[in-house]
Amino acid sequence: MRNESNKVLQKTITLQVIMIFFCLKSYAQNAPITEAQMLYMNDYQFGVNANTHGLGGVIFRYGWHKTGLKNNIIETELAIIQNPKEVKRDGYNNASQYKFGKLNNVFFLRIGYGNITNLTERTYKNALGLNLIYAAGINLAFLKPYYLDVIEKAGPNNVNIVTSKFIPYVTDEYNIYGSSSFAQGIGETSIKLGAYGRLALAVEWGQYTDEYKNIEVGLVVDGFGDGIPILYGYSANSFFAGLYLAFNWGWKN
Repeated sequence: MRNESNKVLQKTITLQVIMIFFCLKSYAQNAPITEAQMLYMNDYQFGVNANTHGLGGVIFRYGWHKTGLKNNIIETELAIIQNPKEVKRDGYNNASQYKFGKLNNVFFLRIGYGNITNLTERTYKNALGLNLIYAAGINLAFLKPYYLDVIEKAGPNNVNIVTSKFIPYVTDEYNIYGSSSFAQGIGETSIKLGAYGRLALAVEWGQYTDEYKNIEVGLVVDGFGDGIPILYGYSANSFFAGLYLAFNWGWKN
């Protein structure tokens, strides 16, 4: 199911890129001139995204003008990373679900520097703009051990619920009650240092030139010196490449 979801997201992103180029020219040329062009010095942007790595992420960007058509940016993004083979299962006689073989909850914190180039200007009310975005920087991978609630026999007629990590050849899926609280094992979180790069296109629109929304489609590549273990039975990858589709909103001054 997750592979199918990733394929749908990839197709959606590809179609979005195609629509950008078909819609932009016809719409932007007809935008009515209703206010004078201004040069804004600062740009603040928030966004949420869906990606082919997992559930998605959130991002904040601060930008300042390098030229009239180029912004330097500093960005911070927090993304949830999963193995595409992760599958939720129902726990024993319980509504709580869990992921058999999962080793770590993984989060990427990307902090980088980059540039937004205005390929077409959005100088008028209700006009569209097309932007090219690229950035690179450090990536901090947070690995929080994944814990399960496991049924353990305490006597002939008694059982206890204990928390345990997944242990290969020991953990019995038929004795798993469900997943433990997310807080379980948070003190054991480890951090790995890596790097990332981003390349994207964004269609920007808004009623006024100092307030806007945009849809962004792009590629993010992450690399680490050590592998990131997520799911038992699959290699701990040191390299990640994924597509994403984001919705952002912001303002300029």
